Amino acid sequence: EEKQTLGRTDSEALAEIEEKHTLAEKKLEERARIEEKLHSLEAELSELLSDSDSISRKIEAQIRALNTLSAESADMRVAMVTADTAIEEINGRGASSEEQIKQYNAELEKLDNEFAETNKLLGQFEEIIESNNNVLKGYELRLASKTQVAEAAKQELDTLNLDTEAKKRR
Repeated sequence: EEKQTLGRTDSEALAEIEEKHTLAEKKLEERARIEEKLHSLEAELSELLSDSDSISRKIEAQIRALNTLSAESADMRVAMVTADTAIEEINGRGASSEEQIKQYNAELEKLDNEFAETNKLLGQFEEIIESNNNVLKGYELRLASKTQVAEAAKQELDTLNLDTEAKKRR
């Protein structure tokens, strides 16, 4: 349930809070209406008491209605307290969620900075690798050139050695 609560957006939490406030206001209005009826019934009851015995049945009916309204009023008060508690809990969770979102955003920013720094280093390493590859190719060309010169010198030496041998034999 906490994961669901934390997964909600601020607008969803605010909408739920607004809904609870609206519900509480409606319940307050209903309570006021019931209490107004209650006062009205009490006034009627007072009138009926002043009349005769035939009115006693009406009084009993009014008492039953009054008891029903009193029970409804008590139920409304309980519902209102429950709604207030729910609103307080939602507000508390909202504050906790906001703090956790701030922490996640701070961590995300830190990771973004690290990623940017890593990309920068990666670019530098790629430049160094490219530079070293170019140097290596240069050395390979020099080696190839010197190898050709050495082979040419070796062939010339071999030719001269053969000529010397041939002249020594004659």
